[in-house]
Amino acid sequence: MIRTRPSRRARHVGRLSLLLFVLLVCASPAFAVQTPGSPANGAVPLPQESGRAAFITAAPPAGPAKAAAIWGDFTARHSGWDVLWNALTATPHRAFGAGIRVAGTIATPQQAQAAALGFLRSESALTRAAGADLQLAATEQAGRVWYVHFQQRFQGVPLLLTDVTVRLDVDGSVFAFGSDTRTGIQLDVVPTVDAATARVLARAGLVFDPNADSASGGDELYVLPLETATAADYALVRRVRVSQAEPPHEWDTFVDAHSGLVRWRFDRVRYASVSGTVTGLVHPQSPEDVPQTLPVRDCAVTVTGTGGAVVQSDVTGLYSRTGVSGTISLTARMRGPFAAVSRNDGGSTALFSQSGINPNVSPVVDIPFTNANSIQPERDTFYNTTRAHAYIKGIDPSFVALDHAIPVLVNIPQTCNAFWDGTGLNFFAAGAGCNNTGSVSDVVFHEYGHGINDNLYVSLGSPLGMINGALHEGTADINAAMVEDDPVIGQGFFVGGGHIRDLVNTNTWPRDVSGEVHTDGLIIGGAFWDLRLLVGLSTTQHLAHFAKYGLPDDVDTHIAYEEVFLETLVADDDDGNLANQTPHWSQILQAFNQHGIGPSLYVAIAHTEHADTVDMANSLAIAATVTSGSALFAVDPSSVQLVYTLDGGSETVAPMTPAGGGVFNGAIPAQPLGTLVRYSFRASAAGGSPITLPETPQVLPFSFLVGPQIQQVLQTFEAAASWTVNPNADDTATTGRWVQADPIGSNVDGVPAQPEDDHTLAGVQCFVTGNAASPADPAGTEDVDGGKTTLQTPVFNLSGMHHPAIRYWRWYTNNLGSAPGTDVWRVKISNDGGTTWSDVENTLLSANVWSKVIVRVEDILAPTDQVRLRFIAEDAPPGSLVEAAVDDFEIVSFDATDVGTPSSGLPQRYLLAQNRPNPFNPSTMIAFDLPQAGHATLRIYDVSGRMIRSLLAGELTEGSHSVRWDGRDANGAAVASGTYLYRIEAGDFQATRSMSLVK
Repeated sequence: MIRTRPSRRARHVGRLSLLLFVLLVCASPAFAVQTPGSPANGAVPLPQESGRAAFITAAPPAGPAKAAAIWGDFTARHSGWDVLWNALTATPHRAFGAGIRVAGTIATPQQAQAAALGFLRSESALTRAAGADLQLAATEQAGRVWYVHFQQRFQGVPLLLTDVTVRLDVDGSVFAFGSDTRTGIQLDVVPTVDAATARVLARAGLVFDPNADSASGGDELYVLPLETATAADYALVRRVRVSQAEPPHEWDTFVDAHSGLVRWRFDRVRYASVSGTVTGLVHPQSPEDVPQTLPVRDCAVTVTGTGGAVVQSDVTGLYSRTGVSGTISLTARMRGPFAAVSRNDGGSTALFSQSGINPNVSPVVDIPFTNANSIQPERDTFYNTTRAHAYIKGIDPSFVALDHAIPVLVNIPQTCNAFWDGTGLNFFAAGAGCNNTGSVSDVVFHEYGHGINDNLYVSLGSPLGMINGALHEGTADINAAMVEDDPVIGQGFFVGGGHIRDLVNTNTWPRDVSGEVHTDGLIIGGAFWDLRLLVGLSTTQHLAHFAKYGLPDDVDTHIAYEEVFLETLVADDDDGNLANQTPHWSQILQAFNQHGIGPSLYVAIAHTEHADTVDMANSLAIAATVTSGSALFAVDPSSVQLVYTLDGGSETVAPMTPAGGGVFNGAIPAQPLGTLVRYSFRASAAGGSPITLPETPQVLPFSFLVGPQIQQVLQTFEAAASWTVNPNADDTATTGRWVQADPIGSNVDGVPAQPEDDHTLAGVQCFVTGNAASPADPAGTEDVDGGKTTLQTPVFNLSGMHHPAIRYWRWYTNNLGSAPGTDVWRVKISNDGGTTWSDVENTLLSANVWSKVIVRVEDILAPTDQVRLRFIAEDAPPGSLVEAAVDDFEIVSFDATDVGTPSSGLPQRYLLAQNRPNPFNPSTMIAFDLPQAGHATLRIYDVSGRMIRSLLAGELTEGSHSVRWDGRDANGAAVASGTYLYRIEAGDFQATRSMSLVK
């Protein structure tokens, strides 16, 4: 079909979507900053932000690099090493194993740098470092480990998102490294867009208020990789900071220095949801606690007069200044060397002032901050900000990036939130059922954790800081939990009590991945809290912080968590050799396994779904390929299992047998006519927890039907369908009502919310919950809002059909806006025309892919002549982002007479079999039986009913026949991918089946 607008997949290019704008998850509607169901927009994702996991592979990439041979040479010289490949650069993204001695004892940064660079260049066949311009980014020592990070430059311009890094033990051994060194770059590094112009262009796609907002920078030039599934392009960009006041955003924006396009934009503002206690007259932990008078540390006290100076209070709150004389004055505010608190509400800032002091008469002058000279949020935020600074300095004295008076702003006239903006902390006023967030200690520790993340990464040579949203939020939660030694995050956030999150959880990758960064952060947060229970507080504090020295991060959360696991082992190592494990190896594996982000992250399962089959006599062979990118964490063959159900019954778990090359074979016993088979796979790495395929509960199990089928109904919705929208009085949705249309896709943070394509290969239309007017409209435009919307089928006559089954494809997302995962997708079936209904589906789980659903009608209710279905999408309070779609609705029955061929070899009945293979490319065989001689025709049609080709027209003898179709039309031209119908007519017999051509 000819499209009347640009290719829907092509329209994704340049589309604005929200990248790292993170909202605090809360049960109260007032908690959301965004309009319910309509997430804020402004971020511009990179091409690699959707599905970048495909770039980091366990298998060596193919091609001229001959990576497998090079790695084979390396491992022949150095045994006990594992590698994860960067498929685009054909270099190791991360390699680790037994220590390789490259130098003597390393005692200075210069020695570590020389040893690291020498190693990279000596292994240049593997690292591509010999001809690369590598500039030192940072060298840091943590315990026995030296972390050396390099930045690659192209013609003097630094490359972004390019890891070149080495870990060395103090004895001079390399035991981990990575090199994403890029070669073959073709790029003009002379800009044609100047910095001033870039600052203007950086505002594109944003609602910019020149009276309140600003754009700065633009002088820094970078080379930005733009990666697709098969190649990397590069852009020369200028880095601009765009600040928006309402709501607060700090957009790191990268403007193409040639074209002026915004190539990448993400938000430095990190909203959070944590709680705590702080005061001069201080809440011990929560705003709900009774305030206590506690010492305030790191407060600047100005002594004015002879011998005066500015002095700081110590951990006990004590300040002193010797050598003063005469009459002096004292002044103090909620400010000091590590925090400077100010108010956003126009009120007077905290101030203690006393003059006329004679130190000979009054040598002791207390400085109390009370309600008389300050407000509670000022005292609370200052108290806990200085505690947070003292905590991280106790863990890592060499970390100096936050050794300055960071700005702390309180009483911002919004509610139920707080954020780190890249330079300071910001806290909202009380209201809407929430306490003042500056008075919640966990909020302060969480937001300060964001500051640690960004500043530590920048200090270690990563110019953009930490970029992964889930990792940012999870490690900020970990910071709060480690400061308080308490897994409950956000106690006292709400008026009357209650908390926001809890690191004591069972959230597991990928089962509980929602796409909402706070929720996804609970996976890594839970792993570290479990580790704290296994190894104690101080060890976990050390590992949680120093794991970040390896700069684990990626736009893809799977890769980011994979790197955190590895870097935690590196931080725990005590001899420069991961191959012999580390002191807390078993505990780290146990804690991370409990959340699905341990060794099995290196395991991958691949499988091609089993097609419907007519074979009822033989067991059904099911194969899968199970591989690991790690020798330390190789696949455990005994863990590979096939899990299946028959007609919705209980699970059967069957072991699978290794056949070599990572292939495992399993089988399902022969099944009778009309059986519905659903199945999945389990496997794990040695020492790891099981993974599954399909890998999340959101993706439905594989499924197929057994026996010759007769297609009774097929509706691809390319033509007008007589389905009913909103037939019920309680269908109250104000937007996002079902429409039959070509869907216009939308996404949040690069994750699809509404599909851009229908499911029919050769089609365009489906039923979808509303359509935006333009691809440029923000996600949430015309999503389901204000209640439910129902799509109802006409009545179908299923009486007399043998094992009738209904198959449809659906799309459903409810987890990308505020209040994620709270709205239910329902599919119901009736056999009395709609008087009573039974559930087909009833789920909170999102799946942002087209998912196949097959249901045998008799497993739910008796097939009658009054069967119809309803598809219901709903946005119940609090408002959220809900999208749904339905396509390729089909009803099939089974030929009860087709139970085999008699021993004479001549068929006793007419039969049109399912083509094999199906789907097919480039050709397929169509078999049919004729019980008597006569005239027969066999023709191919498209889904609109237009005849494509006549394969057969003439007299045939009785017996079994087959005809090959080569996928060409009557003119010999190859037809497009899609669904086609084939129809036989012989005597009084007529039958039609469908098949799929996939190129």
